[in-house]
Amino acid sequence: MAKKHEFHSEFSKLPATGQRARELGETLYFTGKRCTKGHLSPRYASSGNCSECIAKARGKAAINSSGRSSKRSEANHAAALTALANGSLEYMADKACPHGHYRRYVKTNNCIDCDVKTRAKRSERARWARIKKEYGLMESEVAQMLEKQGCQCLICDTNIQTGYHIDHCHATNKVRGLLCQKCNQAIGLLKENEALFFRAAKYIKEHNATA
Repeated sequence: MAKKHEFHSEFSKLPATGQRARELGETLYFTGKRCTKGHLSPRYASSGNCSECIAKARGKAAINSSGRSSKRSEANHAAALTALANGSLEYMADKACPHGHYRRYVKTNNCIDCDVKTRAKRSERARWARIKKEYGLMESEVAQMLEKQGCQCLICDTNIQTGYHIDHCHATNKVRGLLCQKCNQAIGLLKENEALFFRAAKYIKEHNATA
């Protein structure tokens, strides 16, 4: 005699009912029963429909938090569902994207590596837009400053090729040069006050003197 519920380890982490899935904010649930088409697949919490039936009918996989479907092959759909059931937010596609990457997001089907590069480019553009707005400097001008300084901090000579801070006068907003993080912070902590720097130097000299 066949068991009432068939167990499928891939989807065991999903809620067992649509009501429970909705309570948890999950898109899918898994009853352990086959649908009328014979698919042992998760069902959508919103409708109770078999996800595999929907995918075959539409040629798409509706594993998307915003409700929009992304075109996927049947193999990718199955891989995405397996990844989702295992608590993963990514899966390996059966074919590479135009740039040769295989990792895809489960919910959107977007290429992960391409997305990371796109976000990095967007962040870099935003960074240079901020520098232009705050200091009036173009990327090429900062590069010239860095080259003129020999890629060294103007105070401690630390190499700043891989990381520098644009130092400027807060009173006039005039750019003074490129410094390392510590020297830039030191100027700010001493309130850009020359007298305090001289007093600090005198203090160190006196207290470092040997008896």
